[in-house]
Amino acid sequence: MSEQGELREAIKHYREALRIKPNSIEANFNLGNAMVNRGELEEAIKHFRQVLLINPAYAEAHNNLGVVFFKGGKLTEATEHFCQSLRLGYAQAQKNLTVALVRRGEREDAVKRCQKP
Repeated sequence: MSEQGELREAIKHYREALRIKPNSIEANFNLGNAMVNRGELEEAIKHFRQVLLINPAYAEAHNNLGVVFFKGGKLTEATEHFCQSLRLGYAQAQKNLTVALVRRGEREDAVKRCQKP
């Protein structure tokens, strides 16, 4: 099966899982990632936001939502989610935050910017 065929099949299964259990964090998160892979950014945003409604402390969902916003050119929103992800302990968000800040023309220390109040 091709990669696209596998992705279509995975999406079908995630949607079925959400039909049965609409508030499944795992199915929403995985479907969000699948939608990013297909380039369907608005659909990905919807699923990552659903994850964060259920669990606002899901650091990787904040990071992935930041990635979607970054891809869509929404750098302020991307930066906010990367910072939140870092605050929640997701270290991989540091690189994404740095890239977003450079893209915004901000050279200040990204870690300092996102420290907990």
